Amino acid sequence: MTNDGSEGEYPIYIWDASTGEPQGELRQHKRGIFSLSFSADGKKLLSAGWEPKLFVWDFSARTLDSSTPSPTGDWVRSATYSPTGQIALASGNLVFLIPPDGQVSPPLHQGDGPISFFSPDGSRLAATWWREGSVHVWDVETRKQLGAWKAHDGKINSAAFSNDKRILATCGNDRAIRVWNVETQTLLAEELSVSRVYWLEFSPDGKTLATGGIDDRLVKLWDVSLPEPAAGNR
Repeated sequence: MTNDGSEGEYPIYIWDASTGEPQGELRQHKRGIFSLSFSADGKKLLSAGWEPKLFVWDFSARTLDSSTPSPTGDWVRSATYSPTGQIALASGNLVFLIPPDGQVSPPLHQGDGPISFFSPDGSRLAATWWREGSVHVWDVETRKQLGAWKAHDGKINSAAFSNDKRILATCGNDRAIRVWNVETQTLLAEELSVSRVYWLEFSPDGKTLATGGIDDRLVKLWDVSLPEPAAGNR
């Protein structure tokens, strides 16, 4: 993936994860790519970036299924499949939730530089507003907002749900790594990194957080074991 907005050839390269052997390329993008996301069954691949389009690929056939204009006519910052086949799309300054039938509903929210992503079970959608350092969370079925709060001073770079969807981790240019209770939007844990963190992900049991730093170029593992929440917060 690249953030180069210039015209050219921008292939998607494919490797076998177990052997590292090349498995082909996907070629349609004429400008830089920001986002890639597989469907739950691995049969479809979303790709998007500087072009004002959403690309859907038949991954096994290595062919392009469709190329549709973004809802805003602007470039696409992120496009992500949920486990249930819905798509979260952030284009321009808007976040959209697109069901499997492809019918685009009114945007959920507007903010500066959004990046959207689902909880592991697909029942919650979160979006971070990059320059504002804020987070918004919605219930996917009802489209009701469950919470919104300022997570960082300055730019926010990444966020991730725990597998049980009750915990959200965030990181920003302020070098802070923070762990939040989604229901109450309260801060549960905080750690400062010597490097700006641009990526993070929970382990399946939620006890370890992996982070990737842009300055030191290291992947680090953090112990984020937390007490079990009270029954009322489940």
